[in-house]
Amino acid sequence: LDKCFKEKVRADEKKNRKGVDLTEEQILFWALKIIAAVGYFHSKKIVHRDLKMANILIEKNSDLKVCDFGLAYQFKTDSETENKACGTPTTMAPEVINSQPYRMMPDWWSVGIILYQFMNHVTPFQNPPFENKPGLSDNEKEEQRKKQIKELYDRACNRAIEWDEAAKKYSPELIDLVKRLLDRDPKTRIGSKDSSKEILAHAVFKPEFVERVAKGGYKPQIVPDCFDFDQDFDLASNKLKIDKAMDCFTPEDKNKIDG
Repeated sequence: LDKCFKEKVRADEKKNRKGVDLTEEQILFWALKIIAAVGYFHSKKIVHRDLKMANILIEKNSDLKVCDFGLAYQFKTDSETENKACGTPTTMAPEVINSQPYRMMPDWWSVGIILYQFMNHVTPFQNPPFENKPGLSDNEKEEQRKKQIKELYDRACNRAIEWDEAAKKYSPELIDLVKRLLDRDPKTRIGSKDSSKEILAHAVFKPEFVERVAKGGYKPQIVPDCFDFDQDFDLASNKLKIDKAMDCFTPEDKNKIDG
């Protein structure tokens, strides 16, 4: 496996909730990477089924890699379909929620969810924060959780997508791309005719920008503070060599490393 760094897109996106919005170019830069990756494994007849920010790793040059293929499925033929409902509730496509036959299109819905989250800092259908009332039994908590998931599924399948003020900072072309990715009908969703090629032909991807990214000429807005495992970890002592690298870990991870 290629070496990746302990950083996720979600972690850097969370920093933006403090008031720093991603530029449209940064969103398009990451969109190009995600779409190319999804298009590649689709060409191998593989549907991921759990695309979300937590499953996209960010390298120190701001490049991206998709990870966690635990729910992925490789179709054996061009006509085979699946109808298993699986994945993360906030990014599941309506056809998956309803156990309808599908092939690759649920992944493009999930890409739309991710791009919406880049623009708005929240997913379009997520529930209000879970209210953990004191005195609830485990069974009552579980029933409350199931109720929230059911409500989330209902919004994903039926409710119009709300665009907050942050979305107004981006071009109509970018908003149109996300709306077309979040088309509830997989037969008309962008990507249904020619996978990633159809999506990359959208007007938001200007040829000059795509060429600049391809040639490595784009300077990312976000460059994560990551460490190089080969350089910064001493296998003999099982310790990190520099204190700065510890900033990449949670307190729980630090305790595990020290132990």
